[in-house]
Amino acid sequence: MVGDGRNGQFGYGEATYDPKTGRFTLPAVVFAKLGETRLRLTIDPLGRFIELRSDASFLALADRVRAAAPHLPPETAAALLTDYLGFSAEVTVDNIMRLVVPKGMRDALADDADLALVAVGDAVRVWSQRRFREAQAEQRRQLAAEYSKFAGVLLGFGGAVRVWSQRRFREAQAEQRRQLAAEYSKFAGVLLGFGGAAAPAAPAGGAGDGTGGVG
Repeated sequence: MVGDGRNGQFGYGEATYDPKTGRFTLPAVVFAKLGETRLRLTIDPLGRFIELRSDASFLALADRVRAAAPHLPPETAAALLTDYLGFSAEVTVDNIMRLVVPKGMRDALADDADLALVAVGDAVRVWSQRRFREAQAEQRRQLAAEYSKFAGVLLGFGGAVRVWSQRRFREAQAEQRRQLAAEYSKFAGVLLGFGGAAAPAAPAGGAGDGTGGVG
């Protein structure tokens, strides 16, 4: 699934959650990347998900927040220091890779039995699946509106290999062709080259070449 957040990698995984006990099992690859049995939980400042960090990553986060605090409005700095960093909890992963979310933090998971684990930066974000899908849909709408501004960054010089369902590919292809048709006059010369494409030569002795005809 997931890359090591401490090294700036990213990824996705899933887990089953028991809302009554607050317990879920970390996928083995997530546990291996976090690298510790003692972890620190925080709640996203907007209350959307739980963040899971190694102790070292949490201390680095605290240093970043303290460094930024003098440059923030006092109310924002106080909220980050008290309600974000202060409202954190240490948890221990047991020998079968389970951990228990403290009762005061469980609202963020919305009693959803299915969790989405998303590695971003130095943390693993633990979402309820329902909330994650809702947030994902909204983010995709925002990305779609801005896609032309960053598509080149994603594609690079050679582009990535895209794996489509045939149905979605045909739909996207039809839409792209409509867009190309509307703009064709602006780039036709690029495709045709200087002077356009060479016209096929008329066959020797054919009609209209001035050398033959009905005699």
